[in-house]
Amino acid sequence: MAKQELLTALEENNTADFISLLQRHGKKRSNVDLQEVLSEFSRAQHEFLWSCLYAWTNEQLTRMVVEERPAEEAGEVADTHSLDSQQTVPMDAEEAVQKEAYNEKLMAAILDLAYIYISSLEGEENFIPDKLLEVAGKLC
Repeated sequence: MAKQELLTALEENNTADFISLLQRHGKKRSNVDLQEVLSEFSRAQHEFLWSCLYAWTNEQLTRMVVEERPAEEAGEVADTHSLDSQQTVPMDAEEAVQKEAYNEKLMAAILDLAYIYISSLEGEENFIPDKLLEVAGKLC
């Protein structure tokens, strides 16, 4: 059941369900064991999982930059007391984040899942999807 929940959340781009699933992992009253779920995934499902999480990571990092940029620029404007030096965020970046705020819980859930995945590799075939490595590279 948790396997289907995870795949559905990814397919529907439903970050709230993804976060909820991660929050239920390891709870005493929950039957969600993501290590078990991940061990049941096929190679193609692992690739799909990390491709989706890579896309979500890109979106969140873009949102974080867009949110911080106006604050930094406002500080520059305040320091110079000149409105001519104010710059705006490019329109394509604003459209890319679709006016949604940076979601720290989503980023934490992605990192938690990466930890769960890597922890579950002990003694098994060590398949690290390329997109997982790319997610790690973006966060470093």
